[in-house]
Parts: sequence; C-alpha cells; structure tokens
Amino acid sequence: MSKFLIKIGYQKQAGKHIYLLNNGNVMCGNFTYKGRYSSNFKQYYERILEISHKKEIKGIVDVSLSRYWDAQSIYNDYLCKNWQKTISVEKMRKFADESEIREMIKVIQKEFIRAVNLKWKKIFKRSNLSDPSTPKIAWQIL
Repeated sequence: MSKFLIKIGYQKQAGKHIYLLNNGNVMCGNFTYKGRYSSNFKQYYERILEISHKKEIKGIVDVSLSRYWDAQSIYNDYLCKNWQKTISVEKMRKFADESEIREMIKVIQKEFIRAVNLKWKKIFKRSNLSDPSTPKIAWQIL
C-alpha cells in the first residue's frame, strides 16, 4: 500500500487543506479524525488511488477539485464547450471515476465536519469563556 496523502478539500476559514490518510483517518491542521468510519475511509483511500487520474506530486494526490458529472453537465461543460459531437468511452470512464470520487469525498467531509463540531463542543464546554485563546468557532480548533 502506498503512503500518499489524498487532498480532499480545503477549509477556507482556517486556511488548511483536508487530507485522507492511508489508514482511513482524515487530517486537517492539528485535528485528526480517527472515528467510527475510519475502516470505510481506508477502503475509500484505496479506491480513490485506484481510479484517480491524477498524478502524485510531492507525496500528495489532489482530488479536491473533482466534480460530479451527470448527463446535463457532460453536455453543457464538455460537448458544447469543445464543439464535440461524440465522446469516447475512455472519456466517459474518466467522468464516471471523477463522479465516484466526488461522492466518496462528500461522505468523508460530512462525517469530518460532524466530528470537528463535536470536538469543538467538548472543548468549548470545558473552557473559560473569558480566555481569549478559547475557540469561539469550530474551525478554530484545526
């Protein structure tokens, strides 16, 4: 098994990238998700590496800009834009793979956001509200 990081997103407020690790954990800054779905995410990691058409650069495979392709978006964003009448089977396979990756990322991000919010709630309840270092918003713990 390879040891690449898979970049699956970017947290704008914290200014940090979100990575899927080879053991199924999800990492963003100082926070690492090691929750109940890590075994599923490990399978996602292997599947993403298998079907991704992206090359590894400095140990990172960036699939964060993958998008979901349906018939309407293929027609509007590929066929009409490039003035094509037909589309190859290989190109359709790439669109299907990219859509599958986007679906996996959506599941991972939803669980990651839930875990970050839960961790923040625990920290916020225990902290002193008058302390300026207390995270007031969930993304501040990243």
